[in-house]
Amino acid sequence: MPSIDPQRLTTAMEIAGVNPTELARRVGVTKDYISHLTAGRRRLKRNPILRRKIADALGVPVDWIEGRWSNPEDLAS
Repeated sequence: MPSIDPQRLTTAMEIAGVNPTELARRVGVTKDYISHLTAGRRRLKRNPILRRKIADALGVPVDWIEGRWSNPEDLAS
């Protein structure tokens, strides 16, 4: 089952210039929830809608943030 990859989430946030507070505001969750995702304590395995919202808020493909697409260099272009 797909899930959010914590390292990719952190990388996407850095590339997008978005901090946890801003990402939380954009997707309608708490900053603590985003912190749990970046630390790997939550993975969103059962919530494809929230995975999509996070990917959209960061401007990355959901496949990439789930670790199913392997070209992080493409995100910076």
